[in-house]
Amino acid sequence: MLKFTPLEKLKVHKPVDRLLYISQFCKNKKILDIGCYDETAIKLKENNGYWLHGLIIKQAKKVIGIDSSDLIKSEIRTGPRSKIIRKDLYDLDRSFANANKVDIIVAGELIEHIPDVTKFLQLLKKLYPRKTLLLTTPNATSLTNVLLAFFNRESNHKDHLQIFSYKTLHALCIKNGFKKFKIIPYNVKFTEMYLKSSRVTGFFILLLEKIINVGENIFPMLSGGYVVKIIL
Repeated sequence: MLKFTPLEKLKVHKPVDRLLYISQFCKNKKILDIGCYDETAIKLKENNGYWLHGLIIKQAKKVIGIDSSDLIKSEIRTGPRSKIIRKDLYDLDRSFANANKVDIIVAGELIEHIPDVTKFLQLLKKLYPRKTLLLTTPNATSLTNVLLAFFNRESNHKDHLQIFSYKTLHALCIKNGFKKFKIIPYNVKFTEMYLKSSRVTGFFILLLEKIINVGENIFPMLSGGYVVKIIL
């Protein structure tokens, strides 16, 4: 249990590869993938091995995705054992949960986008008790933004409503009554920047990414984001 004093030393896990960690954890499991369509970047990512949903369906036994994107008319098939349904995450109910039995719920890069995270977590806790929730979110104290701050700059998506740190994620779990949870840093990836760049520029972007990752591995609390593994 954290004391929430400024100088307490935290035991922080070594950073992981976010996409690899999540997809491998889903191996041979039934998955509910929430907010998975990634409408602002799917055209870049889906055929390049950077789309989380696409990686999960290669490992999982079955995947039901939900997303409220207007680009989904009703539902889309993403594989022989997977689909994405157009549905607002706050509209999940008992009938949906009964019809879609799952082992793991994934919420990748989602909670920073939604207005009421506590409502979302309590809904999942009610509908899927004792199941595992894997959520990921950017880090408020990432090395990337620490460095950019020296130049009066900040890297953040226009749709982000809030951003979390190690301690605020810990507090979020405690205040929602979760007794078993683990917060794991993940290394930053400049995926969209790389995919949009020329070959030469892309080389330097990947080089910068590797340099940043070295810093993150030395100082995990400066990592690009966190995976939070919760028993609901």
